[in-house]
Amino acid sequence: MHRGLTPVSSAPAPGLASPATQPALISKHDDSQIAIQTLRRIESENLRLKKELHSKEMQISILCRQNEKLLNLPEGFALKNFFDHQHRKTQREKTIELILQLHKNCLSVSEITRYLEEKQVKTLSGKGRWHRGTINNILKRHI
Repeated sequence: MHRGLTPVSSAPAPGLASPATQPALISKHDDSQIAIQTLRRIESENLRLKKELHSKEMQISILCRQNEKLLNLPEGFALKNFFDHQHRKTQREKTIELILQLHKNCLSVSEITRYLEEKQVKTLSGKGRWHRGTINNILKRHI
């Protein structure tokens, strides 16, 4: 061996993946890409449903006003309250479905909580913030 030269090693340089570990890295990368695509699909579907819901709410509002006039009810009487309750129920069901879908896509309870807070999804009561305990309770009841 010549002076000043070091032998070449077949081991990978520090910080680089060896060929044996590359499939695992690719797999993790693919899994995260799939999760991101799934979240984007869910967000897109959620936006579509919000637009559809807004359209239905407008139709209901018009029908309520027409019926209140036909029945000579005072403005804002029970019909509006009834439909508000129905809207909350359907929004509640959609929120629970979203939580179950996120859980099905391997998001942890903390990640689901953070996601709902970031997207400003209303809590089931329509007040306050999302907590891990709430998500846990929903998952226990619906799984």
